[in-house]
Amino acid sequence: MPYITSVERIARQEGRQEGWQEGRQEGWQEGRQGGRQEGRQEGEAAVLLRLITLKFSPPSKPVLQRVQEADAGIFASASQAEPLCGPLLTTEGNDRR
Repeated sequence: MPYITSVERIARQEGRQEGWQEGRQEGWQEGRQGGRQEGRQEGEAAVLLRLITLKFSPPSKPVLQRVQEADAGIFASASQAEPLCGPLLTTEGNDRR
């Protein structure tokens, strides 16, 4: 085993500490972003299920499962679906748009 000076040993320890701190910070940020994305998708799923229930009836188990497993792209396209959402925004004699 090669000889390591005190300066080299201290430099290695500092490098490990910096690497650990950077890794921890990156992990925390990625976890936070992932949690936010997951929360948004759950909220969008809840809104879509509410729209389906108002327009048709409570969704069947297969529909409920598909909505809960859907990705963000599905929610974006569903939120722009005029045939589904349009009639919900208008009531007799009272246009809420």
